[in-house]
Amino acid sequence: MCARRRHVVTGTFNSPDLFVLEYDTLAQTLSILHQIRAEGPHQYLAYGESSSGGTVYATTWGSPSTLSAWHVTDDYGLSFGNHVPITATGSYVHVQPPPYASLTSPSFGSTPGLARWLGSAGGPTGELHRLDPETGRIGDKVHELVFLPGGAADLEKADKSRKALRYGAHSFDCSSTAADQVAFVADLGANAVQAYSFPDLEHLYTVPSAEDGDGPRHSIPHPHLPLLFTVTEHTNFVDVYRLPSARGQQPVHIARADMLTPSQAAHRHDFRGDTLRFSSDLRFLFATTRGMTPATKGLLVAYRLDVSDLDVKLTLVQRFETRTSGGKANAIELAPTPTEHDLLILTDDELGFMDILTFDPTSATFDVKATAQLPPLDDGKPQGASHAIWLP
Repeated sequence: MCARRRHVVTGTFNSPDLFVLEYDTLAQTLSILHQIRAEGPHQYLAYGESSSGGTVYATTWGSPSTLSAWHVTDDYGLSFGNHVPITATGSYVHVQPPPYASLTSPSFGSTPGLARWLGSAGGPTGELHRLDPETGRIGDKVHELVFLPGGAADLEKADKSRKALRYGAHSFDCSSTAADQVAFVADLGANAVQAYSFPDLEHLYTVPSAEDGDGPRHSIPHPHLPLLFTVTEHTNFVDVYRLPSARGQQPVHIARADMLTPSQAAHRHDFRGDTLRFSSDLRFLFATTRGMTPATKGLLVAYRLDVSDLDVKLTLVQRFETRTSGGKANAIELAPTPTEHDLLILTDDELGFMDILTFDPTSATFDVKATAQLPPLDDGKPQGASHAIWLP
């Protein structure tokens, strides 16, 4: 990797294309390097390493529902690998083992290695596929999860389109390999997060959300401690839960922080809670929410994270208003090799902007360093960026 130039890949919500962008850290410019005709709209991406190189894995809102693999070329282009069918439209994908070590996404403290598993979740179902550690191609499905009150019996008649993402399973993230690994799936329909042993995916316990109607959208595990952090889509709170250490014990809700100001909270349902990430040093927690309509700007919020004897305090240090509502995006990801300041990519679906930001831990502020806008569609409408990831 060239230290001066870093690369990100993004999908879109309204085209079949994937884009690779290059960030010049000295000139502080962000430019489109490749536009790849893919199988989209691709709303979420993950990266894995095989013995032959790197691969980007993508969900799609296209029909039929699939997961696809795209191999990274020497010039940071993407070459189609393969795709596999899945039961319902996927929302998130997650690779294990992760491609590099970090305390935040995608590793959460896990030991990196060649990718062997691809977890996904969306709407009524979740799936686990094997990955070929030599080629990076997606292999057989080994497990399927069903997130319906009646279980598999309800699946035939269940909505399996992207509309089901609004009231079904949404995210898939795994805890550290330092202990028995757990997969967490945020389940809006159950107003809870489901926990499964990984990779056999036996249900361990349910983490009910703190209040009725919260709709947990995204959950991330602490890399060292039995703590789970969630962001709620419908109510815009960040919550922290102490996880059970033995079977029969129940999760305990221990902290809550409001993402909104008092004036914004008077119109709480004008916002949609979105993504959640730790800072690279675990001193801060970043969360995003997006506006329900273009009239409401989205937010990127930073909290100082203080943990003592499994007691957690979230202290607001910065509330950054994004340039647009964020549309269906306002998603963030941290660069894999931080320097003095964490480097983030922020995606915008409303107008197709992509922003490179830094977070200064001393002043506790975000700063936009570079911006690019995806080209418009043939009809002139903006091409909405969905979720972007960094290539190591």
